[in-house]
Amino acid sequence: MPGLDPNVAAHKLAVSKSIKPTKQPQRLFRLELTIQINVEVDKLIKANFIHEVQYPTWLANIVLVR
Repeated sequence: MPGLDPNVAAHKLAVSKSIKPTKQPQRLFRLELTIQINVEVDKLIKANFIHEVQYPTWLANIVLVR
């Protein structure tokens, strides 16, 4: 979160180096859900809450929550 000291809270993936990463097949969503996902992701990017990263060997699909 912008303004939050990373020494107070930081998110890290606790993945063991001995475990092989799993790349899930990309999940397809209905058009109306895809539009909602894009709107929400754009909001988080504009707020500097998230940023895009590239993990060519690891992928997790978006999970929608009401």
